[in-house]
Amino acid sequence: MTTTDIAVDITDEQVAFFATNGWLAVERITTDEEVAWIGEIFDQLFEPDRPVHFDVMRPAGSEGPDLFPQTLFPELHHPELRDTTYVRNARRIAARLLGEDEADLTNWGHMLDKPPRRGYAAPWHQDEAYWDAGQRYHAVGAWMPLDDADLDNGCMWFLPGSHRDGLRPHRHLHGDESIHGLELVDELSEAEEQTAVAVPLEAGGASFHHPRTLHRSLPNTSDRPRRAYANEYQTPPVRRDEA
Repeated sequence: MTTTDIAVDITDEQVAFFATNGWLAVERITTDEEVAWIGEIFDQLFEPDRPVHFDVMRPAGSEGPDLFPQTLFPELHHPELRDTTYVRNARRIAARLLGEDEADLTNWGHMLDKPPRRGYAAPWHQDEAYWDAGQRYHAVGAWMPLDDADLDNGCMWFLPGSHRDGLRPHRHLHGDESIHGLELVDELSEAEEQTAVAVPLEAGGASFHHPRTLHRSLPNTSDRPRRAYANEYQTPPVRRDEA
């Protein structure tokens, strides 16, 4: 597609904020035109007859409408997603946050749909819990809403500083290993819950978080969609026994 490119970077103060809190939000990372174009691709990938998405909240093969459908690696179906203003700006910011050269980062995508009125909550979790425990990671995730995300339709929540506390025990939702989604084995303490921060964002904004930062999203109780396109940026993982 043709779009007016914008270059987005962050300040040293924002880098320091991320180091302390494990998350950072930027108001704008791409253009409205590109958001709309990515939204068209998103809607195609999530058509009911496309086998590229799955529901993370229910056992595979469950009947009925999806509760929280997601698709991994959308760039494999639409390679043009790799060359977007969003991906370029997110790479630049991720490199600053990780203290790495942009050229040394790889990235992969992840799209998430929280449908109106039935989009379920994503419970508190750390992204690294989904990854190979035998690897050591240097990574940061970028999350861009394709629709305005607020308290009613399921914006992101972060637990500041939780990236410094290590990886906590997780289990499959409800203890059912046929469900892809993960949740903490132990609930947050009341004191931790009180420090949680909701991060509403307009479409085309973005948040960044460390893979060990605890985060969640609440159900979509509105009549509006809440579509999001995430990208993970990282240096090549290293085997723990080699680090």
